[in-house]
Formats: sequence, structure tokens, C-alpha cells
Amino acid sequence: MDRETIDLYVRYEGMNDTVFKGMSIQELFELRHDMLELKNKLGSLLKD
Repeated sequence: MDRETIDLYVRYEGMNDTVFKGMSIQELFELRHDMLELKNKLGSLLKD
């Protein structure tokens, strides 16, 4: 796994509902983008 993927995973693994409820719409949109990127990277790693 590359460093960027590991950093994304570590950054978001500890989040819970309280954290999400305190985020703005823009923050949630950016989080969604990052999570989709992480999902795609992990998916491609599993295919290899």
C-alpha cells in the first residue's frame, strides 16, 4: 500500500457520528471524495 493510501485510512479510521455531525457540508463533500479515492485504491490493490 502506498503512503498516501495509508495516510487516508489512518486519518478516517477513528471518526464517529459525533465528528460527522460537527462537519460542514463542504467538509463532508471533501470527506466523501477522499473516501471514494481510498475505496478505489484499496479495490485496485485487492485486484492485483
